[in-house]
Amino acid sequence: PYAYRVENEKSRTSISYNTTSDYGGYRPGVNTRHRTNALGPETWDTILSKMEAIHFWEMPTHDPNQVLDGAEWIFEALVDGRYHVVTRTSPDDYGDPEFAALCNLLVRLYQE
Repeated sequence: PYAYRVENEKSRTSISYNTTSDYGGYRPGVNTRHRTNALGPETWDTILSKMEAIHFWEMPTHDPNQVLDGAEWIFEALVDGRYHVVTRTSPDDYGDPEFAALCNLLVRLYQE
C-alpha cells in the first residue's frame, strides 16, 4: 500500500509519499518508505485547482461503492489548517475517474 499527502501551511508546500510492506486491507505491514518533497507555488496551484474542480473538500471520506477487492487509494490534504482525507478502492476501475486523475497527478508531480 502507498499514500501521498499534500500539505500547505504558512507558505510552505510539500508532498509526502508513504509505502508499507504488506497487503493493505489484509495487513498494512510496517512503513518501508517515507519521503517528502517541497513543491513550488505553481505546482501547488495546479493541485489546488484540481482539488477544487472535483470538489475534494466535499467528498465523503469513505468509498460509497462496495468493492470487495482492489487497491485502496488514499488522498490526504492539509491546507491552511484545513484537513481532509478521501479513500477509494480502485477509483480508476470503479466509477471515480476524477479522483483517480487527482491521485495520478500527485504521482506524476512527485516523480518529477
